[in-house]
Amino acid sequence: MLILAASIILLNGCAKSGKAERLTASGGVVQIDAGQIPAGGLKFFSYLAGGKEVLFFVVRTEGGEYKAALDACETCYTNRMGYRAEPGCVVCGYCGNRFSFNTMDNGLGGCRPIKLVTRRDGGRLLIDERELQDGAKWF
Repeated sequence: MLILAASIILLNGCAKSGKAERLTASGGVVQIDAGQIPAGGLKFFSYLAGGKEVLFFVVRTEGGEYKAALDACETCYTNRMGYRAEPGCVVCGYCGNRFSFNTMDNGLGGCRPIKLVTRRDGGRLLIDERELQDGAKWF
C-alpha cells in the first residue's frame, strides 16, 4: 500500500513536470510571453535552481490581471502534490482547498499558493530569478 501511494505521488509530480514549460533566466530575470496565458486560464512552468526543479504557474484573471505562484504551499508542500487547475481557480492536490484566481494571493501562509512577485513589461511578464531560487526550498 505504501509503495502504491508513493508511486501515485511520484507519477503526479512527473506528469505535471512534463506539462510545464522549462524556462531559463537572462540577466537575472525569467521572462514569460503574457500572450500565451488566456483570460481565465493558467499555465505551468518550471525553472532549474541549484539542481532542483521549481514548479510554478501563472494565471490570468478574467479581468486581465496576471498572478504567479509556486506550485506549492507552506502547509502541504511535503506531500509534493501541488495544485491543479479548475475553471477560475486552483485546487490543492493534497487537501482539496480551492483558491479563486482573483483572491489566491490574499493572505499569508497555510494552504495557499506561495506568491511570486511578477511585473509586466509590455507583452512580457518578468520574475526575478532570485524569487525562484528562494522558492526551491519548497521542492
